[in-house]
Amino acid sequence: MNRTEWIERYASAWRARSSANVVKLFTPGAAYYYSPTKAPHRGHDEIAAHWKRATDTFSELDLRFGTPISQGRRTFVEMWATLRDPAWNPAAPNDLVTFPGCLVLRFTDEGLCEEHREYYNTVFGESIAAPAGWGE
Repeated sequence: MNRTEWIERYASAWRARSSANVVKLFTPGAAYYYSPTKAPHRGHDEIAAHWKRATDTFSELDLRFGTPISQGRRTFVEMWATLRDPAWNPAAPNDLVTFPGCLVLRFTDEGLCEEHREYYNTVFGESIAAPAGWGE
């Protein structure tokens, strides 16, 4: 599978809240860094458990990915999501979350991800649209 198809399948799994579909995109021993300051989730079982926790409580997801940029085995892609999630930050004045960021992915020759790194900035209490020209 090519990198664009991988990103489309990743987005579909997120929208469907499907941990079963997301783990199909990773190698069995993949490292999934959901934060630059936290230890990664390793392997299908840990990735699936993280995804289940992360996707169980959101609603009204609007998810976009920019145009991926690849160099060798690495691909970089911007993401922009807005959603409602009462569990993410219970202290927020409402459930709105804006979640822009970037994924740094390392792939095998077969097109599976062996390392996923997420960098993001969350804004609680607001739904902010992506700026003009975003993701190009």
